[in-house]
Amino acid sequence: LGEYLRGNWYEAESACRELLREKARDVEAQLMLATILRHTGRRAEARERLDHLKRMDDAAQWEWEIANEWERLAEAEDHGVADSEPQAAQTPIPMLEAA
Repeated sequence: LGEYLRGNWYEAESACRELLREKARDVEAQLMLATILRHTGRRAEARERLDHLKRMDDAAQWEWEIANEWERLAEAEDHGVADSEPQAAQTPIPMLEAA
């Protein structure tokens, strides 16, 4: 979370992937990874991660945050940001702080 909040995308992604190697069904880590993928311009990967999330039983409590991430992906597409272009820093989504 600290690396994410500082915008250190590579370090945050590495930490999420490590967490997911240990606990693949960690919904928070899955959602954070989707967010990081969007921030780094890898929207197709972010969509795959979000699709995976919606099939997870424990994801129901994160429904609002997942929907918010879908919206942010759509906004990036509407603004014509290429899949390989990192997005400008944005305010972190509230669910990460509440966790």
